[in-house]
Amino acid sequence: MKKRNRQYALYKGDDFITSGTIREIADKTSKTFDHVYFMSSLAYKRRVEARRLKRGITNSLELIEIEED
Repeated sequence: MKKRNRQYALYKGDDFITSGTIREIADKTSKTFDHVYFMSSLAYKRRVEARRLKRGITNSLELIEIEED
């Protein structure tokens, strides 16, 4: 399945924000499609983890893929 058609959940820290495809999440959160698509990349996840380790910031937006059976 293409990345843009997968289902994701968006969290800020431990708080659930919304779920859906990348396009749906972009529309619901007023973020651009490109920004939400970048949030699904390994590079973004590394940045969030580095920020968490270096500065202790734990309220970053995280996009988590929802596994389908």
